[in-house]
Amino acid sequence: MKNINCTYRLFTILIIMWAVLLQANNGMAQNLDQIGNSQPLKISGGLSVNQTFFQSNLSGNSRDPYALFLNGNLNFSIYGLSVPLSFAYSNQNFTYQQPFNQYGLSPTYKWATLHLGFRSMNFSKYTLGGHMFLGTGIDLAPPGNFRVSAMYGRLRKAVAYDSTQSNNQPSYQRMAYGVKTSYRFAQSTIDFILFKSEDDQFSIEAPPLTTEITPEENLVLGMEGKTLFFKKLVFSYEYANSIITRDKRAEQKQVAGGSFYQATDFWIANKNSTSYHHAVNLKTAYSGSFYMIGLGYERVDPGYITHGSYYFNNDFENITVNSGLKLLKNRLTLNTSLGTQRNNLEEDNLSSTRRFLGSVNTNMAISDKWTTGLNYSNFQTFVNVRSAIEQLTETDPTVNLDTLNFTQISESLNLNSNYRFGSEKEQQHSLSINAAIQRASEEQTYNENNAGSQFLNLNGAYSLSLSEKQLSTSLSVNYSHSESMDITNQIIGPGINVSKSFNDNQIRTTLGASYNLSYADNVRNSEIVNLRLGGNYKLYESHHFNLNAILVSRNNTLGQAANVNNIPAPDNIIDFTANLTYSYSF
Repeated sequence: MKNINCTYRLFTILIIMWAVLLQANNGMAQNLDQIGNSQPLKISGGLSVNQTFFQSNLSGNSRDPYALFLNGNLNFSIYGLSVPLSFAYSNQNFTYQQPFNQYGLSPTYKWATLHLGFRSMNFSKYTLGGHMFLGTGIDLAPPGNFRVSAMYGRLRKAVAYDSTQSNNQPSYQRMAYGVKTSYRFAQSTIDFILFKSEDDQFSIEAPPLTTEITPEENLVLGMEGKTLFFKKLVFSYEYANSIITRDKRAEQKQVAGGSFYQATDFWIANKNSTSYHHAVNLKTAYSGSFYMIGLGYERVDPGYITHGSYYFNNDFENITVNSGLKLLKNRLTLNTSLGTQRNNLEEDNLSSTRRFLGSVNTNMAISDKWTTGLNYSNFQTFVNVRSAIEQLTETDPTVNLDTLNFTQISESLNLNSNYRFGSEKEQQHSLSINAAIQRASEEQTYNENNAGSQFLNLNGAYSLSLSEKQLSTSLSVNYSHSESMDITNQIIGPGINVSKSFNDNQIRTTLGASYNLSYADNVRNSEIVNLRLGGNYKLYESHHFNLNAILVSRNNTLGQAANVNNIPAPDNIIDFTANLTYSYSF
């Protein structure tokens, strides 16, 4: 074990030295066959200074009246291999970052890519799905139909238990390797995946049982592919079998002779803590000249897990139906989606949930200048809750005398329409209308619950653009109405926005204002005035100046309010915020 650790540490040191001397750009691949065409040395970077000023007449406001943020980055590039540095400063803290904490290289030469250091690879979502590792990997795509990817490295480092640290999360060192082979046929593809990971139970001293940390082992075998039939029907599939051992220290268990799991015993030992789970995902779609229809089925067993992903959902089954239409010479498009989802597949939980999903999206170009769209979705969730006593004393699973049926429905409807007219070179006019309706309701044991909510938002706008004068303006009216818990709120008001550019967009200014009245249960409670001023200036392509100022006035017509410290607030609250930014790049 000591020799293995020494070899691993030496390998790590060599990787660090290589990364420091050549490059350490985490996430960037290098094309080695282009080195001769790159500049020997190139330096680039940037600097930005951001200042924010805030003032309010509300006593006890905890916001800082002045904030300063300074950010900078510097990048050295040697024959296309880069070493970036960055820093950030504010009047509250200072941080410095350099990429050698998580170093990595992905040099590419023709059809081969080598991954070294801290890298991540993606075989499939059920096997190795983007988990970062410290080690090495390779992607080979030579001319022809065969492809192969492989990796070996550390998924987790050893962290010893330390009772003096409140945020201590002990973990065993976890090593892993994986291989993915692919073959491309004329009308289909097929991939085979193997992923194996194992915790080193001797990498740390055994932590207390209260930590619930045990050395684990995982083997995942997967297969996926896609086939095209008759140039119109596409069928894709993905299957994975995950064998997970929660505690390697558990006793050995016997499996049926000649079974699949006995055949994998030389890869992963079958222990009393070993369980076997499956995941399957099937999709098919048929496309015609003006239509498409598709079916989908996905099922992931309860307890399915892979060490190759940081987070994984399991215990669910999805069935979906999708369709699409293009009519009137593609001026009208219609897409629909229907589906159902359920969990508690083995019916061993106290509650089970079934969701019904449906949506319709349609868009129509009435003319070259007039377009409209309509979107509707309906999400319904049904939950069946059984008491713990019922689960423990159940004698007839078909009889549920003590259950709670809970249904939640959420609907949304969106309508938009836009009409453009005028000359594109001189004056461009635009009229738009948008409406959004949302409704949520609940039922418990077939009794409607009034705790649902409804929301309505209407917006109309007119805009005018004068291209030659680099001037644009817009007028809008907004209305919103919401009902929730027997309370009705309404907000209504107009808005205006004007923008003007100078010197071929070298200078750009904006001015905006809005006025809104707020009502609660049909009684006006406040009026809000919002004034906005903005400006941008670009100098010599490298220097950028940006200024934004916002003044918000809130008049509480119902009397005084109080802030978080219960200090009476003025009837008219005024907040002023200004932001000034300068950036330089080279």
